[in-house]
Amino acid sequence: MLTLQSVFPKTAPATIAVVEDVEDNRSVLRALLDEYYNIHEFENGAAFVASLDQTNYDLVLLDLSMPGMDGFGVLERVQDHPTQRLIPVIAVTAHAMHGDREKALAVGFRDYVTKPFDFDVILACIRRHLSS
Repeated sequence: MLTLQSVFPKTAPATIAVVEDVEDNRSVLRALLDEYYNIHEFENGAAFVASLDQTNYDLVLLDLSMPGMDGFGVLERVQDHPTQRLIPVIAVTAHAMHGDREKALAVGFRDYVTKPFDFDVILACIRRHLSS
């Protein structure tokens, strides 16, 4: 089992954007990660996209189903951004159906995690993509 001490380095914390329209889900991720990473929270895709010119992110946890700009639309904007197009963007969803993971990976998401969050899974995912 992963522990927080085995996952998080003692160096400067990575900056992770959490783009999620449900406050309860942001709260869960904040509780898991805030002590170890520099977390920037966004309740919609448009607010996150607007921040791309001001902040360099090391990783993005991106909800797929949001009102307005969904996760796929946000990913397109990240991929088109001149300086941030290589950020690892992890798809996060509660609506996991057969083929959804493959579709997300095919369009450029680096990984895919489902809700409710499994502590070990989300930490392993973050660790894998921050170390690559």
